Amino acid sequence: MIKRLTPRVLRIKNSFCSVDIVRTSAGLVRVGGMPDLARFLKKHRINTDFVVVLPPEVSMSGDNHAGEESVLGNEMASSLPKVRTYIGEAGDLFNLMRRVRAGVGLRPGDETARRADDSLFRRLVRTVAVPAISRRVRLGPRTEILFMDDNVEIVDDHDLVYDLREHQSRLNVSYRMERLFEKINRRQRTGTSLGIFTVGAANGPFRRSASFIVQYAGRRVWIDPCAYPLETLARYGLPVDSITDVLVTYDSEEHIAGLPALLKRARETRRRIDLIATEQVYASVKSRFGYLFENKLDKLVNLVKVMPSVPLPYHKGILGVRLNFYPSRRSPLGVKIGYNGEEIALSGDTCYDENAIAALARPDYGWQWFRNSGIVFHEADLRDPGPGHSLYREVQKLKKKIRGKVLIYRASAKRIFLPNLCREGVWYEPRKGRVRVRRQSVRLKLKD
Repeated sequence: MIKRLTPRVLRIKNSFCSVDIVRTSAGLVRVGGMPDLARFLKKHRINTDFVVVLPPEVSMSGDNHAGEESVLGNEMASSLPKVRTYIGEAGDLFNLMRRVRAGVGLRPGDETARRADDSLFRRLVRTVAVPAISRRVRLGPRTEILFMDDNVEIVDDHDLVYDLREHQSRLNVSYRMERLFEKINRRQRTGTSLGIFTVGAANGPFRRSASFIVQYAGRRVWIDPCAYPLETLARYGLPVDSITDVLVTYDSEEHIAGLPALLKRARETRRRIDLIATEQVYASVKSRFGYLFENKLDKLVNLVKVMPSVPLPYHKGILGVRLNFYPSRRSPLGVKIGYNGEEIALSGDTCYDENAIAALARPDYGWQWFRNSGIVFHEADLRDPGPGHSLYREVQKLKKKIRGKVLIYRASAKRIFLPNLCREGVWYEPRKGRVRVRRQSVRLKLKD
């Protein structure tokens, strides 16, 4: 949602998070950040020149340093990239840039491409720390930003055009969340049979990132929690306390966007998160989100370590992961969960190309890994999937070689008409060679 606060100030708002866009003679200034920021900026065709980095703040909706990794990633992929200046306290700039660089370093490509990305990043990003004495930063001959008494003021041509304290939301997000959860039946029984719920399918240019919940034996494992995780569950009438585990397949922003909000709730409810991940992914999560929680992430998380190609007996089921075919410093995980003779597989970010797989002599990259799965969720795009991702016509070959049903996600085309496209808000359950499909019946409309 976009709202005009004054003739010079726009507010982009989603759920309980927002950023403000201020028009000045020096250019557009964005104040703050929010989850899924790149999607909203692209949708409204907004490209700012300056960013005011606020002190870190995390709520059950997300944190105000989120979204920057995708914004800069889109800029680096653009044919006409724009230089952007980040302004804030030195410590806040350091934490944000460390977080962003960690994500940008995971972009697919060989070592030469990574060096080019690093060089481009340094050219596109400028940082300006707030002076300790004057507490003001000049953007141009007529524009300056003042940082005084935990407030941000933007002055343009001697006129005060923006006052953070005046426009700041005073909502108690935790209180609003608890009132929202009261509308949901918290005593819902978690199913005992194997099933998977599509929280987000990433189909289309402005859709929610790919995110799934696997249910079995009274447990619910959330794979790659999406942005605004608690509100998203509430929309489908799913109680957040029914989530027993969180599994992260990769540590790029779209795969871990919901973690800060879930960690915030874990701290407030004093209930640890069972996080299933590799040691490398967990170390990355700690380095990027630790500062939001006073570097005490270990007190909020029970780490369940997984190793590629080593099946892990997990709460009456079998959890298996593999390292995917992906040109990056660290490969995403593919996931399989088996229970009671049935199995569900999720490809994760991977390049399914049978000729390349045959040349590498790696059958674990190919159809053999999915041979026993009743349902396979595989990422694919119709035309240009980009490096490290799969082309739809190649995934169609997989469909002919396995007994299970193949469903497609991450198809980014604007208009998609595919018979095997997975849909958001739907449960899929393997049943002796068939797939049962049912929609989640309870849906709530959220009011900000």
